[in-house]
Amino acid sequence: MGISSIDTPLYARVMALAGLAHVAFMVNEIARFGRCHEDDFSQMINTLFANTVPKNTLAKKESGQQQGSMLVVLKKQLRGEYQDHTKNMMHYMMGLTALEKVLAKQPDLLETIGEKLQKIDKNQSFFGDGLHENTIAAIAGLYGDTLSTLKPRIIIHGKTAYLNHVSNTNRVRALLLVGIRMAYLWRHDGGNHFRLVFERNKMLRMIETIQQEGKGE
Repeated sequence: MGISSIDTPLYARVMALAGLAHVAFMVNEIARFGRCHEDDFSQMINTLFANTVPKNTLAKKESGQQQGSMLVVLKKQLRGEYQDHTKNMMHYMMGLTALEKVLAKQPDLLETIGEKLQKIDKNQSFFGDGLHENTIAAIAGLYGDTLSTLKPRIIIHGKTAYLNHVSNTNRVRALLLVGIRMAYLWRHDGGNHFRLVFERNKMLRMIETIQQEGKGE
């Protein structure tokens, strides 16, 4: 697939939706089983610290491995292969897109979130390499202080024993903040409920093309 294909709005929508689906998948994994893939989690959280959110950010910024994981999750979701995961994943994806639209109408809050993310990013250097639990906790706190005060609120479904664990709660909230970013990218590139329904087959074909060309898994 050439550069012109990567620059298409469909490609951008597929990558944004893949990121959103991957967030929903990991939130569901943590809530139901108390864990998710560590490398995927770290890479997804680190997308919050991009200085800008230009068109096709995911296409340009994510590693091949990360793109591959995201695309596999989205493909299975679009094909209905997750079965008992699908309902919760759709609930989280729809909730995040709705919440992002509310946030978009509050520029002051958006600016506050951006400024605090920059501070969190700078503080990461004190903890050395890797994603420190203090960084995750700070992102989770930012979500709790800002987005969790807005409606619609996103209700997480899972096992109480896992959801009551502070580390899991922080990870879920941090992922939800990533999900807001993905929802922005989805909307920014023309994504909406209509496209999700009627472009399903086109998106599946695009995923196949990306994977065949070695840009996914």
